[in-house]
Amino acid sequence: MFRFSLFSLSFIGMNLLFPDSGHADVPLALPTAIERVLSQNPALQASAQQVEAALGRQTQAAVFPNPTLSVALEDLGGQSGSSPSRASTIINFSQSVELGRKRDYRTAIATVNTREAEQALLLRRLDMVRDTRLAFVEVQAAAARLRLAQEAQALALDFKSIVQTRVTAGKVSPIEASRALVAFKVAEQRTVRAERALAQARYQLAALWGGQPAVTEISVPLELPVVEESLTVDPLVAHPTIKQMTLAVQRQQVAVRASDAQRIPDVTVSAGVKREAVTQENSLQVGISVPLPFFDRRQGERHAARAELGVAEAELESARLRLESDIARERQRLTATRAEVMNLRENVLSLAEQTFSLSQEGYRAGKFSLLDVLDTEQALLEVRNTYLETLVGYHHSAIALDRLLGREPISAEITP
Repeated sequence: MFRFSLFSLSFIGMNLLFPDSGHADVPLALPTAIERVLSQNPALQASAQQVEAALGRQTQAAVFPNPTLSVALEDLGGQSGSSPSRASTIINFSQSVELGRKRDYRTAIATVNTREAEQALLLRRLDMVRDTRLAFVEVQAAAARLRLAQEAQALALDFKSIVQTRVTAGKVSPIEASRALVAFKVAEQRTVRAERALAQARYQLAALWGGQPAVTEISVPLELPVVEESLTVDPLVAHPTIKQMTLAVQRQQVAVRASDAQRIPDVTVSAGVKREAVTQENSLQVGISVPLPFFDRRQGERHAARAELGVAEAELESARLRLESDIARERQRLTATRAEVMNLRENVLSLAEQTFSLSQEGYRAGKFSLLDVLDTEQALLEVRNTYLETLVGYHHSAIALDRLLGREPISAEITP
């Protein structure tokens, strides 16, 4: 018997489970998927190594320059003869001394670079969480589309039997049996395409951690998530992108001071001992060398450092304005999409279901034609698909808003 219950809204509620794939054994939860990606994604591991590299450069920046030891032989062809053992010997130690706090500035820049690398790692982590959530939603959506296709195929099969019964009884033309068969074949092909789409969605999710699609069956249905709307007075102050660009400004501020310090030349002090070959006397030697900044006073470097500071400050302000605009736009989109989802679920879907129910009953009673039933069936399927795609769009918008806000929540799944 043809049953309307096949089209109940439960396919999008808690009873929406993935069709058996024959491969997946353990259902995958979103926190587990995110944990796998964060621990196994190569791009994230590369960002972590960038932090380690920055820490190494920070350590190196604080190291003092090495002293220099020099040994020289003097008067090889003089009174002492040509033998090296009878030449005058000079042993000298020299040490470069950085003035103008150059080492402090160099260390400060390296420290800021390390913090920037840490922020870059956090941003990459946020990207991975976003990508995992999006891929997870796509698997959920693909499973829901497959369930829709399977239910539509079952509907077409049942309806084909009803039509064939009426044709056999001589109540309708045999052409209607052909039309019902075509409708069934179309529904069957849609199911095949939906199965392929689900397999591809599973593959895309598993690829994020380098796993196998066979382990990506998900037992959580696609529902309307909770989106946290409460924010601090100025949420962008703690935003990872703003923090990273603020660090870039701080680095350039130190770079300006470091370039100014380059005007002060470093000095090299030396001390050594000379042993005369003839008299066998030892004498102490001390010295100092200072570059004379007649031509190179780092003027070009200082000008460039100030210009780069201006660039960093402008980019920070631009990023702040862009984030504020993007957040406002995504909030509006989220609110509008949620209202559309609720309207479709509470009003349009119920109306389409009622219309289809009446048309099928009317067909049995001979009041409606086959085309009337097929039209109402198509309208119901379109509404259900529209509802599903709008729900997916809501998830995408919620995930995008979380990324814009620099959050990585695991939203609680509820059914409003």
